Amino acid sequence: MPRKGYKQTPEHRERIGLAKVGNPRSAEVRAKISKTMAGRKLSVETRRKMALASPKRMQNSDYSSPTTLEQALSLLLQDAGLEFEAQVAIRNRLVDFFVPSHKLVFEADGSYWHRRHEFEDPGCENRRDEELLEAGVTAVIHLNEIDLDSYKTVGTPTESRY
Repeated sequence: MPRKGYKQTPEHRERIGLAKVGNPRSAEVRAKISKTMAGRKLSVETRRKMALASPKRMQNSDYSSPTTLEQALSLLLQDAGLEFEAQVAIRNRLVDFFVPSHKLVFEADGSYWHRRHEFEDPGCENRRDEELLEAGVTAVIHLNEIDLDSYKTVGTPTESRY
């Protein structure tokens, strides 16, 4: 933590960041952070900054554990014979699947996650879709649990198909 009034150089900040790579926070530290953040409301500007950083961080990280719905959507796209990329950053948004040949975005919308975001910020999905369309995406296709029910696998698959 920098001393009050002390400015860290970009090189110093980068060295600190590199030192943290591969050193995940302990459960105790995560619990302490959660307790500190509980009930805290973030400003619109802070949420915007976090949204800009999140896709880059997630795309560059080892984000290799897809949800059940993402696995189901992957199977659907494979069965349709479409070549796709998983977890792609388009502008400042991370999309579940992108079909480059048709410039299509597919989203696996779980009810818990998406209902919660719509409650906290009404219209956020529509604004997100509009941003993707402005970025050159032809269409954004949202599929929910009911749409993907026949493609859901029971348990955890032994091999990921994407």
